[in-house]
Amino acid sequence: MELTGESRRTLKEYITSVMDQHAIPGLSVALMRDGEVAYAEGFGYRNSEDRIAADPDTIYGIGSVTKSFTAKAVMMLAESERLSIGDPIRTYLPEFQYSDDDTSDTITIHHLLTHTSGLPPTPALKHALRESLDVQDVEQLRQQGIWDDVKRGPAMRNAEDLMDFLAGYEESPLGRPGQVFSYSNDGYALLGAIIERVSDRTYEEFVRRDLAGEVGMREVHFTPDDLADAEHVTRLYAGEDDEVVPAGNWLHAPAMVSAGFLKTTVLDLLKYGQAYLQPGLLSRGAVSMMSSPFFPSVRDTYYGYGLSVHPNYHGTTVVEHGGSIKGVSAHFGFVPQENLTAAVLINVQNAPALKVWRGLINAALDVPLDDRWGEEPKYECSPEHLTRFEGVYSSGEGATVCVSVEDGELVADINGERKIMRPSGVDTAAVMRRGEEAGVRFLTGPTGRVDAMFFGLRVLRREGE
Repeated sequence: MELTGESRRTLKEYITSVMDQHAIPGLSVALMRDGEVAYAEGFGYRNSEDRIAADPDTIYGIGSVTKSFTAKAVMMLAESERLSIGDPIRTYLPEFQYSDDDTSDTITIHHLLTHTSGLPPTPALKHALRESLDVQDVEQLRQQGIWDDVKRGPAMRNAEDLMDFLAGYEESPLGRPGQVFSYSNDGYALLGAIIERVSDRTYEEFVRRDLAGEVGMREVHFTPDDLADAEHVTRLYAGEDDEVVPAGNWLHAPAMVSAGFLKTTVLDLLKYGQAYLQPGLLSRGAVSMMSSPFFPSVRDTYYGYGLSVHPNYHGTTVVEHGGSIKGVSAHFGFVPQENLTAAVLINVQNAPALKVWRGLINAALDVPLDDRWGEEPKYECSPEHLTRFEGVYSSGEGATVCVSVEDGELVADINGERKIMRPSGVDTAAVMRRGEEAGVRFLTGPTGRVDAMFFGLRVLRREGE
């Protein structure tokens, strides 16, 4: 069922407005309803310099949307009884070690799938990317003050290198497995290693043949070399709400492919999405498990297996996931009750792909295009109470947030960018990110002191005593 002419025009105006506001060079969108493509279009350019238009066949990176492919591959192996979701990961990765034997023994596949393993954010991804960094990337890391650490860090070319790194990483776990949600690229890299050992094939081979091939995807690429002979590949761009410039080469991290390095088109993502709505590749029970709201992440949002879940949005359940890395902003998901699937791919990092994706879903649901879930409420908070949150919060992954109270307002310096944090509860706040408010939660330790914050889906620990 296609969108009406009026809906198309309104949606096009909405998408164009978002592009203008955020200086987006090019993007592609696609929406499927009841198994038929209802809307597919490209906006702007896949190559601005040569004025080559983006279209639904343009190939983009999908970033962390790759995690849903990884989770689905794990479920396929579980359904064929080659692994069990409740198994400790050491059943398949006996050399895995983190912090102590007790922690290492009790992390299960389920914990990795739901980001509840207790692994803290680490710099592993930056080390894994090192050999693909170009001059621009190195300069950006220098400006962030972390290039020397990345340069001195271990080479990380495969899962074994990653496990060696984790075995020597000194930061303590965030909590017992199953207690704390904190988004972990490392965890999904370990899942990729489990897929390889159980299937006796590379992660790329398994996804390309057993998963993507079975649902009819045509464009499935992982490495920059994969793209050498592909047509309709986008250029990559850099910049945020300002001037946008070419971003150079594609990044690649062989040790962490399963965490975020698949490249494809919006139309192929629709085919992939249908495998959730019309089970065949997986049973209905397995699909239901993947989209179960296992653990809360941000307001009105839960995490399943490689997917975020919103249990009550205009009377429906919305299941989705985003991705962002150099030259990539992506969003994919589906609404089971309405038999809807949608995908948005953009050729610049940190663009509001979710905002565009939600506009597609809202158009299909016939609700205002800018409606959203997880709105942070208004809350009055005394300046004295706000001082509890003052401090520097950071993670090994590279995020640093300095929180202070200025003239009665909570202010955050996020990696050098100043933002006002609007209180939304006793221990929560809202801050503008990628064009809309995002939730922040301050976490209190056993002594009653605020000792961490939940920001950007990660737990950042407070520095100092």
